[in-house]
Amino acid sequence: MNSERTTTFIMMPEADLLQIRYLLQEILTAINATAAKMSNCSIEPEYIPAAAFMKAVNIKRTKFYELITGNKIRTLKKRRKVYVLASEVSRYFNDPAFQ
Repeated sequence: MNSERTTTFIMMPEADLLQIRYLLQEILTAINATAAKMSNCSIEPEYIPAAAFMKAVNIKRTKFYELITGNKIRTLKKRRKVYVLASEVSRYFNDPAFQ
């Protein structure tokens, strides 16, 4: 690897340089506006993986499958993965049927 640094100078009219600066400023403004929109937008997941549900309510797999077979929680199975409605976490703690 060559450790020498070389400097290249390019001559251009000042008007072109100002136009490039203006365009870069517009791009930066658009990026910041998009980032602000994305930070205000919070998307809550409708379904969470089974492992996340079990961890959130502090149960093991056996109890999880008991809840499924007893129709106490609503789940969705996609291929080999099981997903639980995210609202089921709060329902697990607030519904007396789980006691």
